[in-house]
Amino acid sequence: MKGRSRASWTCWVITSVLASASLLVSMPHQPILAQGTDWSEPVLLSTKTYRPWFPDIAVDADGRIHVVYDTGDVPIGQSEVVPGVMYTVFQNGTWSEPNDLFLGATGNIFRPAIATDHLGYLHMVHSGVWYRQAPVTAARSAASWSKHVLDDGVTYMSDIAVDSRGTIHVAYEKWVFGDEPIVDRSGREIGLADIFYRRSNDGGRTWTPPLNLSRTTKVGSYRVQIKVDERDVIHVTWDEGWDRRSLWGEPREGMYIYSTDGGQTWSDPAVFSQPENTNAQIAAASDNKGGVLVVWRPTTVDRVFYSWSTDDGATWSDPQRIPGLYARSYNDTAFDAYDMGADSAGHIHLVAVGKSRLPESRGDRVPLGVYHLIWDGESWSEPEPIAVYMEDIGFPEYPKLAISEGNQLHVVWFVRDQQFGGEHYRIFYSHAESAAPHQTPAPTPTAVPTVTPTLTPVPPPTPTPFPTLDSATTGLPEGLYTENDEIGQLLLAASPVVVLIGMVAAVRLGWLRRLWSILVRRW
Repeated sequence: MKGRSRASWTCWVITSVLASASLLVSMPHQPILAQGTDWSEPVLLSTKTYRPWFPDIAVDADGRIHVVYDTGDVPIGQSEVVPGVMYTVFQNGTWSEPNDLFLGATGNIFRPAIATDHLGYLHMVHSGVWYRQAPVTAARSAASWSKHVLDDGVTYMSDIAVDSRGTIHVAYEKWVFGDEPIVDRSGREIGLADIFYRRSNDGGRTWTPPLNLSRTTKVGSYRVQIKVDERDVIHVTWDEGWDRRSLWGEPREGMYIYSTDGGQTWSDPAVFSQPENTNAQIAAASDNKGGVLVVWRPTTVDRVFYSWSTDDGATWSDPQRIPGLYARSYNDTAFDAYDMGADSAGHIHLVAVGKSRLPESRGDRVPLGVYHLIWDGESWSEPEPIAVYMEDIGFPEYPKLAISEGNQLHVVWFVRDQQFGGEHYRIFYSHAESAAPHQTPAPTPTAVPTVTPTLTPVPPPTPTPFPTLDSATTGLPEGLYTENDEIGQLLLAASPVVVLIGMVAAVRLGWLRRLWSILVRRW
């Protein structure tokens, strides 16, 4: 970030402290009513902003836990507030104070997503098509993040994953205009989003051309997720039927597509439209052994469904209900999402906001909770609450999951103060350990300094043998500027002073008079 004067910096600090204090006073200190026995007490991560939401989480090979989140307004002065991307990291047993990495203009929504690689870099996409990266050890510094624009046009949401070879995979949604114009109620011609894919094999320097994965110009595509399993199979899911930017259409079906060759070719999409062709919030995960699980919810039914494939997504089981988990009303929010990942035993963990039962009467208020479930390839575990909220405390949303060391589960989510909208949001984190075997991550290799490539290409030099140097020569090319030139210039500049000092000394000692008398007698 740009430097500030001491006075403005002092004002910024005072404003941040006062804002944090006002948030703590205005919101409950203990929002959690219940939690699972294996999950840690949720930790409040967002301490400096009013509207933090849509977090994401990643864990690097050295165990640092990285969290980024979108925020509606970052206090950066006495009265100035702007949206931005916030960052905090857990290392050495403590969470860092959240820091704003990037600031935007009023109305910006970033929706950041992050991933780490085995070389010690953190990768981020946000605002649909912005890609950034930074070393994991320096990610708190905004100046450490490089940036690159992946595409142009109207975009909204994106996701990112990195495979075992370090290839970066990005999926994002972008407006596409069909042959027949689509006009909304205001008379504006609009596009409808398709899902695009790009990858980089050289650490984000260059990217493959955008590839349209959905190719459905007459309906919108939304809520894209991309994951890479341990076999480097790429799994992409998205919702079909509704367009987020134009609000055109209605949720219809969930789509799943995969690639087994690093993103060069893709399968035909698997379409999940049951039970009522009103599906949304589809997510997928692999057990790293050929099993693939997809989960979704209909917008018209308060249940959560799943389908299971044992042959890498070639065929699928009939959709079934997940026992004991009930979906929240889709009228609450259209932006919630599910997330999944596999542990070292191949068990797939699902985190979802939902309810443990349906209400028994109109006045029966069933609290919303962040729940954790495990799929072992044959059956589901009982839903385990990570955090449960009554209506007067908050409304959880958008849980994201990261699994490290084979069995360490990390979850973040945000909580609204109202069912939809509101002013004071909060980001929470919780941790648990699964029964899967622990895996020690491979150490991050030591970074080797690389020379920045020259922007203007030059022809390769013609190799010539080195001449045998004469012992009396220096071996340096003629005219080469060296440290000796500095010494020579210094002596040359100082010579008049040396001569003047010598003359003064000679006069004081009578040498000049003696020399003059001798010259006169000889003359």
